[in-house]
Amino acid sequence: GDVGWPEGTPQVALNIKGDNAQVADLPDARVWVSPDLKVGLANNRLEVTGRVDIPRAEITPRGGTDAGQGPTADQIIVRDGDVPAREPLMDVIVNVTVALGDAVTFSGFGLKTRFTGRLNAQQRPVTGRGEIRLVDGRYKAYGQDLEVATGRVIFSGGPITDPGLDLRAIREPRSDIEVGVTVRGRLDKPEFALFSSPSMRQE
Repeated sequence: GDVGWPEGTPQVALNIKGDNAQVADLPDARVWVSPDLKVGLANNRLEVTGRVDIPRAEITPRGGTDAGQGPTADQIIVRDGDVPAREPLMDVIVNVTVALGDAVTFSGFGLKTRFTGRLNAQQRPVTGRGEIRLVDGRYKAYGQDLEVATGRVIFSGGPITDPGLDLRAIREPRSDIEVGVTVRGRLDKPEFALFSSPSMRQE
């Protein structure tokens, strides 16, 4: 199609559409998507735009919590004999909205919840803007079963791998007592705090 590229330039223009297509069937994840994407290629430039709906997903990670921490985004690891990576030969532009439906569930690491919300993913480098919410969540911590009263994963335009956290899980051992835990900060350095009403010792 005519997408405004110079005449005679090798071009590719694709529309990718689907409805509830299963893209993952693994022990840790089963995911269905409904994409509506446009892919264009010309002059060493690849552009991907559109939307991907995830109406259903069942995420059940089996790994432990001691998976280790990978290198930070600004680290470059060079081994003996390695040739430093060159600049990419193709300019890649991504602007895709990802929207979660009502049947996206997560169960693992003591947390059981539904996820909902949307985010816009862009590449230069990959950044995200939007919010994912935890719905009907339960969290096991300190030997207690807590209700997730507030659960948000916030993407404010920074790297998509390091969103902000705003979580509050509570338990009411009696009608006049509320105890719980808050998690705030960035995903790579979350800050945990215990709270109670009325105030009591941390133990």
